[in-house]
Amino acid sequence: MPPPDTETNPEKPDRAVPPLEGGGAGNEELPGPERAAQGRTDMSGVARAGFIKLAGSIISGIFGFGFVIIVTRGLGAKGTGAFFESVAIFLIASAIGKLGADVGFIRMIPHYRALGRNRDIRRMIPIGVIPVFVVSTGLAVAIFVFAPSLAVLLAQRKHGPALVPYIRVLTPFIVMNAASTVVTSATRGFNTMIPLVTVNNIGRPTLRAVLAFMVIVAGFGGVAVTVAYGLPVAIGLFVALVWLYKLVARDEHLGPVQAAAPTPTGEIASEFWRFAGPRAFAAVFSTTVTCLDTLLLGGLKGVVDAGVYAASTRYINLGSFALTVLYLAISPQIATLLAKGDNQRAEGMYQTSTNWLILASWPIYLTLATFAPFFLAVFGKGFVSGQTALMILSLAQLFAMAAGPANTALLMGGHSVLNTINTSVALVLNVGLNLLLIPSYGLAGAAIAWTVSILANNLAAVIELKITMNLSPIGPGFFIVSVGSAVCYGLLGIAARVVLGATWAGFLLFALVSNLLFLSLIWRYRERLDLTALRAALRTRARRKLGRNGDRQGDPGLETVEVPGAGFDTQE
Repeated sequence: MPPPDTETNPEKPDRAVPPLEGGGAGNEELPGPERAAQGRTDMSGVARAGFIKLAGSIISGIFGFGFVIIVTRGLGAKGTGAFFESVAIFLIASAIGKLGADVGFIRMIPHYRALGRNRDIRRMIPIGVIPVFVVSTGLAVAIFVFAPSLAVLLAQRKHGPALVPYIRVLTPFIVMNAASTVVTSATRGFNTMIPLVTVNNIGRPTLRAVLAFMVIVAGFGGVAVTVAYGLPVAIGLFVALVWLYKLVARDEHLGPVQAAAPTPTGEIASEFWRFAGPRAFAAVFSTTVTCLDTLLLGGLKGVVDAGVYAASTRYINLGSFALTVLYLAISPQIATLLAKGDNQRAEGMYQTSTNWLILASWPIYLTLATFAPFFLAVFGKGFVSGQTALMILSLAQLFAMAAGPANTALLMGGHSVLNTINTSVALVLNVGLNLLLIPSYGLAGAAIAWTVSILANNLAAVIELKITMNLSPIGPGFFIVSVGSAVCYGLLGIAARVVLGATWAGFLLFALVSNLLFLSLIWRYRERLDLTALRAALRTRARRKLGRNGDRQGDPGLETVEVPGAGFDTQE
């Protein structure tokens, strides 16, 4: 992401830039050294956004995992199962209610800004938000009314009545969660990470953990914990709405004056929902795949199995944080590059992001797979039975991360229909295999079903990217981080587990040796992995120049913005 020239006014956000055509500069093949320099500059922009999201993810991970420990320790396996089953319904309903508008805003707002259509953004926002409120409200009412039937279906008849209050307590928050996700995603379209991180990664998990701890200490039950889970959503929605209003007003005030006549509202709605509409189905299918295992385990095996599985899969989030960070950091940048036809830079960004994903996530997943019993004992002895499921899912995530942000690139390239088809196939596989495997294999069967879904979805996205946009995740450094991770954490982890067992001594010795070896490897190949972009991201705007790499002006479509009156510097 090229930084602005020293003469560029840092207070101004993007200037209007027409899309490049045919042989425009964005499509020219650059010599190797110049392309590498440009790629490092692009990735320094992703890194600036990623640093903020990473900091938020660390906070979110700590408090989110603390929340899970509070729930599992306070409610036991049975109570945990009831809680997470209600949360699964809540998440699926919220995904339906979003209608794909969240991804729609992430792509369309930077797209409009790159084309100088800043004035159309204000009219696009209600076009995307109002239907979300309407549909999610209707869905919440239906779930409240039919909660008894849902409870019997998902928790077996003897446990069904106990699940009803859990489900009903969360129904008002379905509307708020769907709207909050869409609004915070819209703020991301202005190339600022601060609102999303503040609301979703700091505010929500911190407040949830604090409230849940207070509820458990006070002696209240699982329904009160469920209320503690939902309340931060309402607060976050209010904060996100205020923030979005300020961003839109500032962009109109400081951005370029739209030369063309305002686009008719009907045309804006058509542009937005042609892209976001198919994504609505994809989002539902994707969320359903991740939640369905818990629901089917509850219905076919009981709430205890559902609780053990749900707690076990919480560890999967520890590795996927890197994908979330890059998804949010890379989305506006890659959408802008693809809108301007600069597939060369887009592929460089995609490949470097893939390397960074493997670097950040493979060590975590390989460690989880090797020491699964050790980690699950944190929740209590009753949860160690989920070790096989955790091991299977951890290994499956290795492939998902090796595919890089493939689905993000596919979406930002405008292929929401293909993404929908991929997630539809993954959902069908997931449902069929769960129904086939859970009765006989329980937790392991659910994990296998999810694994097949993960492989199918990511493999399809990688193939489609190659065919439609000639983008590949495999670039310089791919085999360094993948093979290096496998040796340092896979082979050494197995050796430590065999010799010393899943004990504190075995884990600590393994962690010390493997981390030292892997960090030495990464330092040796830091240039090839573009890790120097991380260092460049820490430099101030005044010192960021492109003098030695050319006289190219700052790319307005990729610059950052500042949020007035928010008390945060959002130069990411």
